[in-house]
Amino acid sequence: MALSVGIFILVGKPAYDEIALLKEQKTVISAAGETAKSLQASWGDLVNRYNAVSDTDKERLELMTPSFVDNVKLMIEIEELAKKHKLSLKDIDIDKDKETQSGSVQDVSNAEKSIGIKFKVTGKYQDFLGFLAELEYSLRVVDVKSLSFRPERGTVKDLKKPIDYYSYDVEVTTYWLPQ
Repeated sequence: MALSVGIFILVGKPAYDEIALLKEQKTVISAAGETAKSLQASWGDLVNRYNAVSDTDKERLELMTPSFVDNVKLMIEIEELAKKHKLSLKDIDIDKDKETQSGSVQDVSNAEKSIGIKFKVTGKYQDFLGFLAELEYSLRVVDVKSLSFRPERGTVKDLKKPIDYYSYDVEVTTYWLPQ
């Protein structure tokens, strides 16, 4: 009897322990398999939702939060907007020192970045209001951080009437999502 107990302890116990370990690993692998199936279903759902978005809407989203900052293109857009509203654009300054990164400290890779841009426009007050309104409703996310103005008076020689023009100093911030 003692011999059979000794054989069981020497041979059976290690086999029994190995079986228990394999059962535990099977449980962990089954749980991982279920998680993988769930993630695959979620991925498929996300792909279907992404494919349901029209190309036009995808382009609009890219305009709103581009993956890189394109200062030249932004300034061209602002210049065209100023011309449309009969304003003169000058003294453009891209403030690279103010390039910032916002977002949580833990998730720096997906945080949006911003850059400050300063410029001056000159023109009539009503034209400037139209310019600001259109800038507000443009697809590009632009925050007006600072705005100051001062009058610039002039005369029209033919009419001999004073015409009021203002010079507006504008500071904006724009954002992008690096990839």
